[in-house]
Amino acid sequence: MLVLVWNKCIFGISDYAFSLGDDGIVNYVSGVQFLHIFIMYVGLCPAGSEGAVFAILTSFGKVALNRGTALGTLFAEIWDVSKYAVISNGLSGMWKLALLTSAIYLFYCYACYLLPNSYAEQKQLKAEGEKNIIAGVVFLAVLLLPELRIILSRFSRLILRYIGCSSGGCSVR
Repeated sequence: MLVLVWNKCIFGISDYAFSLGDDGIVNYVSGVQFLHIFIMYVGLCPAGSEGAVFAILTSFGKVALNRGTALGTLFAEIWDVSKYAVISNGLSGMWKLALLTSAIYLFYCYACYLLPNSYAEQKQLKAEGEKNIIAGVVFLAVLLLPELRIILSRFSRLILRYIGCSSGGCSVR
């Protein structure tokens, strides 16, 4: 709505007020949205470790927010959405970026079948104690590979700076 200026045309709300209200509503809805998932995890975890499970889930949420910000920055390079591009080209890149990031949410709907269908199924999963090694490896890869890429990128820049490389070429010191 903000990209297409509907907030001003239809509702008469300024961009600043709309973005502040939008942020508050998104935080509230995401808290309500994930409440049932927290309850499911607490039901699956061993007695006495509910606090640790909540801390881990909160940490995962913060890591996901960090990954989302990095991914958003990467997507912002696909279409130029800088201040100057918006002034000169209008909102052509902005609405494409908004459409792409909105479509990504639909991609995750496929994982809904992994959730238990009932409380009885949740208790059965806990009783079985089955572990999925592939899911653990995928989770750790998603968690650690972006950090490894950042570390290697910064390390390589330091090495290149140390040996005297610039855009004009390299010279060993």
